[in-house]
Amino acid sequence: MNRLILFICAASFFSASLFAQSPDSALTVYNSKFPQEKLHIHFDKDTYLPGETIWMKAYLISDSRPSTVSKNMYFDWTDIDGRLLLHSVSPISEGGASSYFKIPAWVKNGVVHVKAYTQWMLNFDNDFLYNKDIPVLMPIEGGIPNAEKVQTTIVFFPEGGDLINGVSTLLAFEALNQHNKPAQVKGVIKTSGNIIVDSFSTTYNGMGYLRFKPMAAEHYSAWWTDETGEMHTTPIPDAKANGLVLHVDPYHNDQFHYKLEKSADASNLKKIVIIATINQKQVYRNSVILESNMAEGNISATGLPCGVLQVTAFDGDLSPLAERVVFVNNQKSFAKIQMKKEAVGLMKRARNEISFSIPDSIATNLSISVTDAGLGYDSSNNIYSDLLIAGDLKGTIPDAASFLSNPANANDHLNLLLLTHGWRRFNWETVVSGKFPELKYPRDAGFLSIRGEIKNGTDLDAQDSMALLMITRDRKKNVYKMAVDGDGKFGQNGLFFYDSVQVVYKFNHTAKLNNNAQISLYSGLLPALTPAKADEPSFAWVKVPDVILEKEMNGNLIETHDNSVASPDMAYAITPNRDSLGKFSENIAHYLNTMFVDLRFPASIKENMPAGDTRLASYRVNSFALRSNVNVTLDGTPVAMDDLKSISMKEVLFIKFLPKSNQKVLPTLAITSRQALDQDNIMENKTGFAIIKGYTPAREFYQPHYGDKIEDSPASDYRSTIYWNPKLRLDKSNRKMSFVFYNNDISNKFRIVVEGMNQDGKLCHIDEIIK
Repeated sequence: MNRLILFICAASFFSASLFAQSPDSALTVYNSKFPQEKLHIHFDKDTYLPGETIWMKAYLISDSRPSTVSKNMYFDWTDIDGRLLLHSVSPISEGGASSYFKIPAWVKNGVVHVKAYTQWMLNFDNDFLYNKDIPVLMPIEGGIPNAEKVQTTIVFFPEGGDLINGVSTLLAFEALNQHNKPAQVKGVIKTSGNIIVDSFSTTYNGMGYLRFKPMAAEHYSAWWTDETGEMHTTPIPDAKANGLVLHVDPYHNDQFHYKLEKSADASNLKKIVIIATINQKQVYRNSVILESNMAEGNISATGLPCGVLQVTAFDGDLSPLAERVVFVNNQKSFAKIQMKKEAVGLMKRARNEISFSIPDSIATNLSISVTDAGLGYDSSNNIYSDLLIAGDLKGTIPDAASFLSNPANANDHLNLLLLTHGWRRFNWETVVSGKFPELKYPRDAGFLSIRGEIKNGTDLDAQDSMALLMITRDRKKNVYKMAVDGDGKFGQNGLFFYDSVQVVYKFNHTAKLNNNAQISLYSGLLPALTPAKADEPSFAWVKVPDVILEKEMNGNLIETHDNSVASPDMAYAITPNRDSLGKFSENIAHYLNTMFVDLRFPASIKENMPAGDTRLASYRVNSFALRSNVNVTLDGTPVAMDDLKSISMKEVLFIKFLPKSNQKVLPTLAITSRQALDQDNIMENKTGFAIIKGYTPAREFYQPHYGDKIEDSPASDYRSTIYWNPKLRLDKSNRKMSFVFYNNDISNKFRIVVEGMNQDGKLCHIDEIIK
């Protein structure tokens, strides 16, 4: 299959034709209605043991900026047999979402697979969902297997999409083995009469090209040998009798030079329109008159972002003739961030400190991993290669990161890559004809939602409503009143909670519910995608590193230490109410600070608790604030100011000041909400109960903090991931930050990987060995 021919697409993917329009207007409509999201995941390391935890941070962009299209990120984990191991969901904030996965101890075949996506991404080509096989270290049973016979295939790609008789063009090719890894080949092109026309050989990552000029009424074949010397024959795509060839030189001096050449008999091709797009936006348009059979021009890349540029040649009727994708390699998408080693200690349990700084005030989110560099690692992809290259191309891209890591040859190598891979995010013929994707999945309306339906209800109208009492894991209660439409459906968007909530619900007109009536409640989150059986992994770990074997007694490879703790950020928050103008109403915390200026309210519940009372111990004490002189309760429950920031004053029924009952306690400001009465009413007259699942419970990486005396912690420390933090944030108030980590018992060198993205969509990546 020629991945450069972009004019064939599954008809079932698109809706019926709406109207034909120009490429300009069609692209504007497409870009506004169908923004595309691209995804990269930073994992704490590249290989794992059975039973270990995989830590990860996902980065999502759309139109070269942190995506605002989606609010929820889904992760489906499967084993080698396609068995679903975990379906997890995480909230997206500023284009990022963090998660984790604990590998089962019984995993086999040395691999687990993760598929990551948003609900919006499912509307488009599923080949652009994030998929990755993750190696799990284990010895090969039965000794070293016999060497596998290499099976190599080669595919040829004419530049622009087609070979044209009598017109010279570039003929690129890609050779891969059965595991989609690059293969080295060499050979010759022969005519049907067995006459050699030219020779070819791979030049980089299994790819190469030659200049080729097909002749009419001739058929060509490639005769080539693989790495073992075995001979193969592959037919060359047949040339068209008439048409246009589009050639584009690699990126140079901030521009692209292109050349058009048509066949001698293509008299109908006089006016050619060249349109260049990046991120689904038109950045260049030029009309060219082919007075002779050739024409050329330049596309200025000044002001363009770094990434894949699509160049298309149209005829006078604006039908696409030829297309090329090239790469704008100006590094304008790279964020400037400086890492400094403040303190380095390679001894047992030594203290290390690393700092980061940004040169401006643009908020930047980072994820950081520090691992034992002695374990080996894979640097074949990173945030640059995933979001700037692989996110726009189909097909396997072995060692994608290498295309940006060698400045001397980067442009030539990128050009070779894009000669053999094609842009597939939209199809010109389909878009221009007005056939747009059918949206089966809407954009996320908020973070979480609860949906419900009344079946077999009678005469439902606008006066009907459903009251829901939501009880979170930390026993907070919230009441919602939802309108029920004529079909019996109701819902609430904009919720936020981890794990699950208990929901007690009550219909206001129970007389309309007959004996067959049913009320169902369900989460707005998607279920897992149907898992598919994975291919056998293309890697085999014959020998486990000795440092790993030392981790457990008797060579047991199972990781028994769970370096994770419950996240203190697992808040069960509810979207604040809004006033009639859609703005947030004044919250209770602001009202109290404004109206009671002589009172100092508790910054945390723990602050005013009697000694030994450990309720709500996860609250942090604000040691910088003056000690409070009053307690605050909401519907009888002690609260702090942070708890009241998300509750509108419109929800308050009355506030009462309760003097202290004795000299040892503080007076109390008691707040009673309007929903307090509703809660009692629902509980006494409930019509149903349900448990609704929310975000996957969050965990955080645990790292020990050793003091001067390391013998105070006698337990062995063989952590291979020494530090993991997915939530380091720099901004105008904190342009420099540092983190501290302690070495384990055995590592003598570290690998530090830092990835991130700022609010302008610029990306950063640091990969450094400290030894």
